[in-house]
Amino acid sequence: MIVRFTILFFVLVVVQSFGQERSISYSLSNVVDLGGGDFGLITGEVDENTISFITVADSRSEFFSGISVKFHGLEIESEAYLVKVFVYADYKLALYECSKPKNFAMRASKYDFFSQGSNSFATFLDNGISDNQWSVFREPIMLVDITNKIALLRMERQSVFSRGMPVFNERGSIVGMISSKSNDEGLSTFKAIDFSVIEKILYEFEQCKYFKLVPFGQELTVCEKEELEYLLLMKEESKRSRENRRYQFTVSPALSVGIIWLSGTEGNYNYSSFADGFEGGVNLHMRPDERGRLSLKPRYGHYKITEFGLYPSWSSGLRLRGIDFRILKAPITLEYAIKYYRKQNVVIAFGYVPTVKLGTNARVVESGGKQSRLKHNDVNYVNGLCVELSLERRISKWSLIYSGILNQWVDPGFEVEDEFYGSSRPFEGQKPISHYFGVEYSRRLWGNWLLKERTVD
Repeated sequence: MIVRFTILFFVLVVVQSFGQERSISYSLSNVVDLGGGDFGLITGEVDENTISFITVADSRSEFFSGISVKFHGLEIESEAYLVKVFVYADYKLALYECSKPKNFAMRASKYDFFSQGSNSFATFLDNGISDNQWSVFREPIMLVDITNKIALLRMERQSVFSRGMPVFNERGSIVGMISSKSNDEGLSTFKAIDFSVIEKILYEFEQCKYFKLVPFGQELTVCEKEELEYLLLMKEESKRSRENRRYQFTVSPALSVGIIWLSGTEGNYNYSSFADGFEGGVNLHMRPDERGRLSLKPRYGHYKITEFGLYPSWSSGLRLRGIDFRILKAPITLEYAIKYYRKQNVVIAFGYVPTVKLGTNARVVESGGKQSRLKHNDVNYVNGLCVELSLERRISKWSLIYSGILNQWVDPGFEVEDEFYGSSRPFEGQKPISHYFGVEYSRRLWGNWLLKERTVD
């Protein structure tokens, strides 16, 4: 059992090491040889013909422009020009740019930072065979300590390394750059600058002009991510600006259903009837984005009475069977809005409701069941007062409406005419007040109903 476990553990370690080595090897072409045992890390393509790289040395060193650099696997050299020297702790970091070789292909290396929880690092090493060949060094590297973004590293059996070479973690991400030179005396450990330092100095210098590497776990560079976040922010700001725009006027098509409650007396009987129907029109809102508003709501409506409860037979012998009427009305309301939970408004409104009845049409039946028709009555006018309670969200508005109708809904002079029974006026005893109850939905054509935040210019 112990033997099997040992073999399995060994296989896992070998597989992990092979996977790490394979991942790291993709970045071989991202290193340049500066000569004299120093190397640099390519940080990006400045344009289609130019690349940039960064290298490191101690604070006493000098950097020069016009140096020759070699590329991995390519038999050509390129002349590099110094762009900027940065100082960090006891080290100098030099940024260069040079012409991009014709057959050069930069790998999209990921980068990360040193972590105390990781102890499996690797680097590249010049194989000593050719000036343009280096490979993954298989000697494991351990993190001893990290202070002020300077990592102290150690190899298990031998400390062989090259200054300027990248250090990789177990995921194949660059986490630092070796800052110690291999011929320093008595070194059993060596140092590397955490990659967060390189990210910071290059970004603060020219943002991403010379820094095109991608953070681990991301698909975009720092600047591409910032640009995307900026575009999303601008989109959100534009949306907020549209939402916060104050309009002086807007229109909302509206549709409602409701009932009219009629009551009255006929002879010694009381009757109670309901007319149901619909209304359609538009709401015209003045200063709709303020708390206090004025609205005009022209409507066309059609109502019909089919049930009359205990409506009696008239003395003439005729009984009302059904009645329908068409109306035009234009409520004028004063509204007050209160901002509510989750971008909703609650609105209460009071108004005056002038109404024109376009005509009434009715049917009556004789006691024997024979049906007769009634002629249209003349146009008459109805006045009322209304109160509304509404809920607004985005472009939609739902309203509960009550109107008290202040004069007879059906013309008291409405006559039933029949050749045999003569004429009668069934609505003479109608009570002067009727009631309307309705539910309305409207949809704003531009703007939204969210109460706007006031801004200071």
